Parts: sequence; structure tokens; C-alpha cells
Amino acid sequence: MAQPLSLEAHGNTISHLWCQLKEAEEERRKAAQYGLKLMENENLLQNRLDELQNEMVVLTENFEQEKYTLQSEVELKNRMLGSLNHGYETLKQQQNAQLDVLCEQLERAQGQEMNELKNKVERLKSELDERLPFCISNSQHSLGEPDGQEDGLWEETRRRQTGQCIQDCKTSVNYSLTSGIIITSQPLA
Repeated sequence: MAQPLSLEAHGNTISHLWCQLKEAEEERRKAAQYGLKLMENENLLQNRLDELQNEMVVLTENFEQEKYTLQSEVELKNRMLGSLNHGYETLKQQQNAQLDVLCEQLERAQGQEMNELKNKVERLKSELDERLPFCISNSQHSLGEPDGQEDGLWEETRRRQTGQCIQDCKTSVNYSLTSGIIITSQPLA
């Protein structure tokens, strides 16, 4: 059997146990402080995480709203652009059709006017051809018959008067033409 411990040994053992108990209580107190500190830090981190999640939700909602708004604006602008393109193409086709009609009308009017002018020129040439012999005949009658010596002078005078008569007829024809159109100053053949 074991020998009973002495009172002094018991006192040492008790002191030692008290020291261990105090150390254990100190360690538990420190552990409790650390645990409390950890819990406080965890609560702070959880609160910060909640704040960040809320901010993220708000940012995501704002982003989605802005994305939807921008998509709506893009769709509206695309529709407007499509409508403008359609309007432009329609107007362009209408303008081209009107231009074609105007060109055809102008060509017809020019052709008709050219035909009228050709007819007028032909009529005036015909009138000139009719008047020319009469003018020549009148100039010969006004000069009379030459007497022997003055043949050269009579011939020269006859040519001048005939030329003047032809020039007067041409002037009459040109005046008739200019009442309808402007003509060039080329002599009629």
C-alpha cells in the first residue's frame, strides 16, 4: 500500500493544483476573450458582407435597368432609322419617277417644238423661194433696159438691187423666225 502523504506534500500538491486551476481559468478567460473578439469580428465581417451584397443587388438592379433602358433606346433608334431609310427610299423613288416623267415630257416638248420650228423654217423658205423671183423681177423693171454703153453699169446696179432684194427677203424671214425662236445668223441657201 501506498504511504500516506504528508501534510506538507499535500499542501504542495494543493498549491500546485491551485496554480494549475488558476492557469486553466486564465486560459479559459483568454480563450473566452479571443472567442468574443472572434465573434465580434465575425459579426463585423458578416455585416460588411451583407452591406456588400446589398450594394451588389442595388448595382445589379441599376445595371439591369440601365441595360433595359439602353436596349429600348437602341431598338427605338433602329426603328426610327428603318423608318427614315424607308421614307428616304420612297421619296427617292418618287423623285426618280417624277424626274423620268419630266424628262419624257421635256423630250416630247422639245421634239414637238423642233418639228414646229422645222415646219416654220420650211414654210419661210418656201415663202422666200416665192418672193425671190418677184423681187428680182421688180428690180429689173425698175432699172429698165440697158442702152449699149452702160451695159456694165446696168449689170452692176441690177446685181446690187437683186442682192438688196434678197437681203430684204432674208431679213423678213429672220424676223418671222425670231418671233418664235432665236436663230443663228447663217444665210439661208
